[in-house]
Amino acid sequence: MTSESRLTSRILELDALRGLAIIAVMLYHYTSRYVRLYGFYNTPPFEFWYGRLGVEFFFILSGFVIFMTLSKTKTGTDFIVSRLSRLYPVFWASALFTLLIVSIFSLPGREVNGLKAVLANLTMVPNLFGYPLIDGAYWFLERLLFFYAIIYMLFILKLLKFIKIILLIWLATAIILPGIVTVCELHRISPVLNLPYKIFAYVFNFKYIAFFSIGILFYSKTQDMHFDYSDWLTLVLCIFCLKINYPFADFIIASVYILICYFFVAGKLKFLQIRPLVFMGTISYALFLVHQNLGYIILRKIEPLLPTAWLAVLIACCTSILVATLLTFVIEKPATRILRSVYIRYRQRTAV
Repeated sequence: MTSESRLTSRILELDALRGLAIIAVMLYHYTSRYVRLYGFYNTPPFEFWYGRLGVEFFFILSGFVIFMTLSKTKTGTDFIVSRLSRLYPVFWASALFTLLIVSIFSLPGREVNGLKAVLANLTMVPNLFGYPLIDGAYWFLERLLFFYAIIYMLFILKLLKFIKIILLIWLATAIILPGIVTVCELHRISPVLNLPYKIFAYVFNFKYIAFFSIGILFYSKTQDMHFDYSDWLTLVLCIFCLKINYPFADFIIASVYILICYFFVAGKLKFLQIRPLVFMGTISYALFLVHQNLGYIILRKIEPLLPTAWLAVLIACCTSILVATLLTFVIEKPATRILRSVYIRYRQRTAV
């Protein structure tokens, strides 16, 4: 198999894994989460509480993809254009769509009012400005942006060649520093350190850095599955970081993610290359952005009118998939293509 065919195969499997992750998240929101927020009129279809951890799997895939992107990136501007052209156009469309349907149909506890709040949301980081999210599912975007910003700084400083060492230090800090702060709090030592620590932990993604690191680690193994001492140490620190941040059941699921990544990189997941899963992966970003509040509105409006909650959940899923498909192929892909082509022409002109 040529390197090009291996890359195509890996991307198809990556899309399939994205598809599985977004299905898990969507089912979690439409079952377990909806029960706790609004409740079903009929008997709830089922509980899918652990589907919420699909977001963490997206973080692993993001760590993998960002280094796959960097392998084709020459300058810091290339990196910024590549990421922002992919993330922002469809996000803006999805956020405004969500804002519109919530204002029309109402969704208690989910309304965002005021121009300032809307503008703050369009940055993807409204919490930094003290405003609530248009859609609660958007919390993961802030985590993603902080991670991208740090990787960007490492890239322009030409430090990515030391990424293994950096990850080891990052993970060790995420493990040790919370313990030090906890001990200080117990003995009432320097409580003034609490706020700086919280900011530091927030910006450097202490809770989620293990997932990003797993993605990076396994991307580095795409050519050779041989693990050296630093790889094993990184993996051990990732596991330990997961253990201190998640309850036992969640930790087990997160550990299974590591096995999935191993089989993915080793080429053992080719059976996932089926069209429905690959398609779901293709629309996964747009689907993540629009499914939650849209689905809640559908469930609240139609579920009491139907004989079973199963049918309501099915309709919510199908509607969200349809909307996400339109957003992907009408906005996300064309906007990404146009913005990148404009940037390429600009770069060529400036080079001349």
